[in-house]
Amino acid sequence: QFLTIGLSHHTFPLSKLLLLSSTVCLSYALTIFRRIPNPSVFLYNTLISSIVSNHQSTQTHLAFSLYARISSSSSAAIRPNQFTYPSLFKASGFHPRWHRHGRALHAHVLKFIEPVNHDRFVQAALVGFYANCGKLRAARSLFDRIIEPDLATWNTLLAAYANSSDGEIESDLGLSEEVLRLFVDMQRSSLVRPNELTLVALIKSCANLGELCGGVWAHAYLLKNNLSLNQFVGTSLIHLYSKCGSLSYARKVFDEMPERDTLCYNAMIRGLAVHGS
Repeated sequence: QFLTIGLSHHTFPLSKLLLLSSTVCLSYALTIFRRIPNPSVFLYNTLISSIVSNHQSTQTHLAFSLYARISSSSSAAIRPNQFTYPSLFKASGFHPRWHRHGRALHAHVLKFIEPVNHDRFVQAALVGFYANCGKLRAARSLFDRIIEPDLATWNTLLAAYANSSDGEIESDLGLSEEVLRLFVDMQRSSLVRPNELTLVALIKSCANLGELCGGVWAHAYLLKNNLSLNQFVGTSLIHLYSKCGSLSYARKVFDEMPERDTLCYNAMIRGLAVHGS
């Protein structure tokens, strides 16, 4: 109706229409978008973001198809901006087949957005992309260029290090140690405070290193700051206490968890099987 009564140049209501329709029926949203004469980059960004957020890897090709239209546009008014790339970097990390597209996008960022070092949205998205690809050196290099990383960016890097280590070989232990060093650096920042995701990475790394004291500190921090003992935090604590032979504490955490999933039960059962008497 917006289109038929001549309101196609009203960007804000159109963006709301695209956002709503794309969550319900993507094909309908694309039909609406095709009928908009000369859509702005804001409308492109709205649809790309919605596709990535609501459809994840199943429709990634459509997000990149829309980006191709932006980047190849002959109009000076249609150029990718700092709001175009974060969703595309997120999509590039969904599956290995899209990783090469993410690397190409990095080159496009250098071409279309200058200077990239001053754009925190794009920098954070790049850290997330390389972390998801397992390229920890690249992720860390980009992270170190951010003057004041936000909590989400800290958590992205911490999780990347923690999830890349299982504590079985020396290089893995080095990754776990790096999580602890990063956490100390994070604590020195006055702008961010750890949340549940932060503690999961910290506790997992403490478990890999056998650092019971560090894990107990994280548990105490959780309680002191009224953070949630969710399935992720609880499972990490159970694994930590079980690995360090403190089954009574592992069972206490298990019993105190308001909700338990399969991973939580598996961690408790594994601990009892290995260390139970």
